[in-house]
Amino acid sequence: MLFFGCVTKQELYGTTFIATKKLDKTRYWDSKRLMSDYSVVTTSLQRIIHLQINNKEAGLDTIASEILKAEGPAREERRYLPIKKIWVAEKMSQEWHLYRGITILSDAYKVFSEVVYMRPKNYAEEILNEYQCSFRLNRSTTDQIYQKRQTLEKPYEYGIDLHYLFVNYKQASDNVSRNRIL
Repeated sequence: MLFFGCVTKQELYGTTFIATKKLDKTRYWDSKRLMSDYSVVTTSLQRIIHLQINNKEAGLDTIASEILKAEGPAREERRYLPIKKIWVAEKMSQEWHLYRGITILSDAYKVFSEVVYMRPKNYAEEILNEYQCSFRLNRSTTDQIYQKRQTLEKPYEYGIDLHYLFVNYKQASDNVSRNRIL
């Protein structure tokens, strides 16, 4: 079947909507494994601490980002163990539960939250398909909105009729009574 008189359905969609990757879910979602690689986590910690902004007010623990930066690699083990413990136990410090958008946050909490944010991000890039933009590096849902707008604007610009259909494949396949169709 041809779309716009030149592109086949396979060329248009390719494997976009077909999950082609077979996943070993335990490989990606084992929380102990995500934090067990000491060298990777400490490298991430060094990078995250380096990116913290200087000359900002410290949080409740009164540890400013300058102190974290001044410690250097000599304290890697002391920074790594609490983060690994929190990650594996899945429980944070009670002080960190006092989070409010307008309060001054602890710099240690900022570092920890950045580690939690960055670790699964690497694995997400491997397992997400091309059509998933909102959780991928250097992509956003605005890319998809742009594609849809272009798809709508170009036929209008060249005077071509366009029929556009959005299908929620999950709900469509869940609600179809195949016995009635046959």
